[in-house]
Formats: sequence, structure tokens, C-alpha cells
Amino acid sequence: MPGQYIFDGRDRALLDAATALLKRVTRAESVSPGQLVSIAKLQHVLSHLPRVTPGLDVTVQVIGPRHKFGEIETGHYWEIWIEGEQISISSGGVFYQPSTGSDSFTTMNWSVVPGGPAEFRDYRGTLGMVPDIQSFPEGVAGINFESGAYQLDIVDPDNELLDEPDLQTEEETAEASVPEMWSVTPLDAAEHRLITETPKSSKLDPFDRAIGSWLITSFANSGSTSASEMPSTNTTPRAKRRVDLVTSNHLSRKNFVFS
Repeated sequence: MPGQYIFDGRDRALLDAATALLKRVTRAESVSPGQLVSIAKLQHVLSHLPRVTPGLDVTVQVIGPRHKFGEIETGHYWEIWIEGEQISISSGGVFYQPSTGSDSFTTMNWSVVPGGPAEFRDYRGTLGMVPDIQSFPEGVAGINFESGAYQLDIVDPDNELLDEPDLQTEEETAEASVPEMWSVTPLDAAEHRLITETPKSSKLDPFDRAIGSWLITSFANSGSTSASEMPSTNTTPRAKRRVDLVTSNHLSRKNFVFS
């Protein structure tokens, strides 16, 4: 009837999977309070079906890790969004192999508006080259946020909380941006003591202090007299590891790049 959605068994199975995905997202330790606001909007829409909840524009996308199958690499995403009265669910990803390069693909698209049947397109039959192709419910069932390998992308123009900086990210960025402390060449024992004595008020944590002490000790024992001969400390091993992890895990359905 007008003013309500019309679903069949397949539609309900997809909506159940979408509901399960949103529930998993809310339990992820990495989700922020601001993101929970947008997720709650989608949960509200799905919980009130087949009634219509108008006036929302929200997208929630979960981006999975890379998977390797010999020379082939794949990655997948799962997406739920509402725009006005239209509800949509989709999944897809990227496929890469050295001989052909990388290419994005769509696994399925589902959308519905009030008063009519849902539109459904399943492209799995044309994706035989993707070794781990799955339906939307199968993909959702395999998502494990506890692994730390999944990322969340949310678009909600009406949620200003999404623009607030994450305090943990700010702290990690500040930690990774510690100024260079080891660019001074000690010329005698007195200068060497000044460099190696770290003030108690220093913001360097024990890990960075240990690295700094190792650099100074190695430099002093090597007999070098030029600061240019010291190992570069522009990026600490921990900061570099964090950048490497973020870079290797970041996937986008619009710009999927493999190194």
C-alpha cells in the first residue's frame, strides 16, 4: 500500500543481514560516539519497516581487509544507505592480479521505495574471476571487527558530530609527530651528558626514550663526528608501523589501490 514498503522473502533476508551488520558495527571498539548517532538513524529506519521514515540521508559502509589467493588479491565492502524514502543495500570490492592490474566490481545492488517491489541485481554469476565472491548475508556473517582489519566509513550531512576530531587519533598523531631530538652533534663529554639527560617533563614516552638513548649510545661508540652519519629518526619504528597498518588496510570502493 502507498506509504509503506513491500517486501518478499528475499528482501527480508537482505534486511535481516543489514540489521545484523549494523548491530555488529555498534559493538566495534573503534566506533566513535558521533558515528553511533548516524548508525542509530539507520537502525531506527530498519526497525520501523515496513513503515516509512522520511527525511534522512545516511550511508554506512564497512570496508574489509585484503585477501590473497596466489597472485590474486581481493577486497570487499558492504554498504547500507537511505536517501529520502529510498533504502539501498549493496556490496562489491576490488580484484587485482599482476597480468591485468586492478579493477572494482559490484556484487549486488538492492533498493526499494514505498508502494512498489524492490529492485535487485545480483552480479555474482559474472564474477567468476573473484575467488571469494559471496552474497551479502554470507559476507556479513564473516565480518569480525575484533580482528581490527575492518574499517568504517559513514556519510551523514546532518550529523555534525562526525566532524569532531577523535581524541585517540589526535594523541597518536601528536605522538608520531615528536620533533627531532637527535640532530645535535656532541663535541665533548659535557655536551654528551646534556643530550642524554632527558628532562622529567619530556613528552617522549619510554619507547621513544629507549630509541633515543640507543641512537646516542651507538653514535658515541661509533666515533662519528658528523650528525649526518647518525641514523634518521624522522619516523620512529612504532609510528612507521602505525602508518603501514593504516595504509595496508585502507580500501575504498571508489579508489581501490594495491601496492
